[in-house]
Amino acid sequence: MAGTKIEISGPKSLFSNEFLCNSTSLLNSRKRRTVEVRKPVAATATFTGVQMVAKLIELDSIKVIPDTRVQFTVSGQVTVEYDAMEQMKDLMFNWWDSSKTTIDAQRGVFLQLVSSDIDPRTGKAKVSKEAILDWSRDLPINTDKFVTHEVQFLVEGNFGVPGAILVTNKNSKEFYLKSITLEGFLHFDCQSWVQPEKLHPEKRIFFTDKAYLPNETPMGLRELREKELRELRGNGEGVRVLSDRIYDYDVYNDLGNPDKGLEFARPVLGGQRRPYPRRCRTGRPSTKSDPKSESSVNKTTPMYVSRDEAFGDEKKRSVDAGSWKGLMNNLFPFFKRSSESDSVNSFADINKLYKESRNHSNFPVESTAEAFKFDPPNIVSRDASCCLRDDEFGRFTLAGMNPMSIERLKVFPPVSKLDPSIYGPTQSALREEHLISHLDGMSVQKVREKATLLTVLFDCAGWPTLIAILLSLHRKLYVL
Repeated sequence: MAGTKIEISGPKSLFSNEFLCNSTSLLNSRKRRTVEVRKPVAATATFTGVQMVAKLIELDSIKVIPDTRVQFTVSGQVTVEYDAMEQMKDLMFNWWDSSKTTIDAQRGVFLQLVSSDIDPRTGKAKVSKEAILDWSRDLPINTDKFVTHEVQFLVEGNFGVPGAILVTNKNSKEFYLKSITLEGFLHFDCQSWVQPEKLHPEKRIFFTDKAYLPNETPMGLRELREKELRELRGNGEGVRVLSDRIYDYDVYNDLGNPDKGLEFARPVLGGQRRPYPRRCRTGRPSTKSDPKSESSVNKTTPMYVSRDEAFGDEKKRSVDAGSWKGLMNNLFPFFKRSSESDSVNSFADINKLYKESRNHSNFPVESTAEAFKFDPPNIVSRDASCCLRDDEFGRFTLAGMNPMSIERLKVFPPVSKLDPSIYGPTQSALREEHLISHLDGMSVQKVREKATLLTVLFDCAGWPTLIAILLSLHRKLYVL
């Protein structure tokens, strides 16, 4: 008689140690199992549940067919950013790395999904099998900045909702990972550089966009959250390299260079003695003369900035373009002034011709330079401000003289507050025709309404002193 398959699906008590004390390794599961009986069993025999199990134990050979767990495929889209200038170079590197992946299993970009649930057997988060990202399938032969690559993940049916993803870059060059999307609805916003495994052996961890409070974080993600936080904080040791992404802090102890001399030494800013905001720690070696001072930035040890915070290629080009633009804006006026050396910008340039000696290095005899020194004009000798413009006089008055002596003109023509018996009529002889040429086409009334017509008040408390000074200098003052 051919072998007969018997399906057992009895109650839980049927498979307890009470009935199967010598065969717990055979029937210790609550799930449905299928056994194959190789010895013939009478078809007409009737057994109860306990009798059936006892009968099966007595058989010479029983084969247990293990369960087949359900697995399914999850598709994802990995978006990588490329630089237009470096695209062809990246293309060759990525194609070379991907072509070697078929020969060497240790090459490529490996990705693993991490579930938000805990595996009850291991007590840790469930992790999918590694999926390899093949660069050669989606070659960036176009001019797009972002290129999307397809990837397939194999997970079990009870995997749960993915909460994180592990990325390992086993290629020889870093790449910028923009985002990862699973099945079109689960999104990982990465926005980070992934370094080669030979530089940073630790797997990169990226989490979904869903935010959690610390006490609400799923059990499967808590250990990864703590690990990621430790990697970002650092341990305060070692020298920071440009590929790091650590944010630890230090005081400002690199402002001076005491190795060049005491005059180049600078105090440390920060701490309790001199409180100051902290800077990003770089870990450069200390100076030879002062162990508390850190060596300055140079070509061999550039300023450390976290890799994700450093300027990208587009930002660098924008900054360089702004630098060149600023340089040209200052360079062209410089050349223009150099070519127009005889031009005079202000009356002060004329005074410099007499007060300062010009460069006479082209003269063969040094004594001949004295022949080109002239006495200033008499009018300039008497009063250096004889050719002062009204706007420059106003600036001088605001900047140097008493600002309280300037007042907005409220009545036109102006009216003096001095004693008319001593100083004459109080109304000024100033009329609108005297000012119309200086008002840019506006009337006096309109200028007064805009409060831009001002007067300099000399009838102040210092008036007697001013009179005494003028008399001693044999100068006259005309008051309008």
